[in-house]
Amino acid sequence: MSLKIIKDGSLSKDESALAQKNYDEIEKKLNNQKYTSFLEERKRISKLFMSMKINRPVEEVYNAFLEISLEDLNPNLNPTNFTQDSWYKASKKNNNNVFKVQKLVSDKEICLTWVVKNQLFIKQVRFKSNKLNTKTKIIYFDYAKGDTSIMGFFERHILNAYLKKQSLAFRVQILKTKLKLKIYKPNKEQNINKKIDSLLHYIKNII
Repeated sequence: MSLKIIKDGSLSKDESALAQKNYDEIEKKLNNQKYTSFLEERKRISKLFMSMKINRPVEEVYNAFLEISLEDLNPNLNPTNFTQDSWYKASKKNNNNVFKVQKLVSDKEICLTWVVKNQLFIKQVRFKSNKLNTKTKIIYFDYAKGDTSIMGFFERHILNAYLKKQSLAFRVQILKTKLKLKIYKPNKEQNINKKIDSLLHYIKNII
């Protein structure tokens, strides 16, 4: 079934309802206990926490980070039409995944979620300023839950590759955000762009 995508990247009302129904069904299935072993149940979940600081006010960092994130997800997405509880479609390079804006609080939090087959993903980014609002701490949280315990060597290898990709992708977003905020001196920007290209190439080849 083809999705009816509005030109700004959002799903139509009917397709959003179908996407939500599919999401709820998979989430309910994944929330059911599958293994008698507590350890095996825990191994169905992976979590990644990271944080970095940028020497700019929180509102500047939030807006720059959001714009870059939307460009990466789908160039048709626009911050002015990006709203909480709405469904959107990512670009081809992101496997055309359909995702929901679970939470969107200006200058504070961006949280996206989606399901693929029997897996649920949540990506959350929170923004915290210091007292003088001269520095912003960006806290990244990646959560994934599947219906299979990650106990074997092959499964652990796939998980480790996934976590490494997410970690490096977050670093790329921070570098892009700093570039957008003109934090680097002009003579350093070319080197930063080269570093971003190198990281993206490395991510692409992680297996």
